[in-house]
Amino acid sequence: MSPPEAPKPTPVAFRRVTPVLRVNDLAASLDYYVGVLSFHLDWRDDDGNSFASVTRNNCHLFLAVGDQGHPGSWVWVGVSDVDALHEELLAKGARVRHPPANWTRVE
Repeated sequence: MSPPEAPKPTPVAFRRVTPVLRVNDLAASLDYYVGVLSFHLDWRDDDGNSFASVTRNNCHLFLAVGDQGHPGSWVWVGVSDVDALHEELLAKGARVRHPPANWTRVE
């Protein structure tokens, strides 16, 4: 009889991917997404002027003024264990531009 197989590590579950759209004027963008495109305003950042979350059905978007200190396009990815995923990606040679951060406003 052969020995039992070692348990395989549980893969990190991806829960949600949210595009972050760069905008110049958050108030005008919210007027458009909410007033014209019928999205729902979920929340704004504390100052109310630089970051917001909107949804319509299963479409979820973040609107951000400028690039929040990180040039280029970016997305928010919600996973079950960000540290495990980060280690996995680094071990496989992935280029990670910014270390994981805990953005707790989104579930």
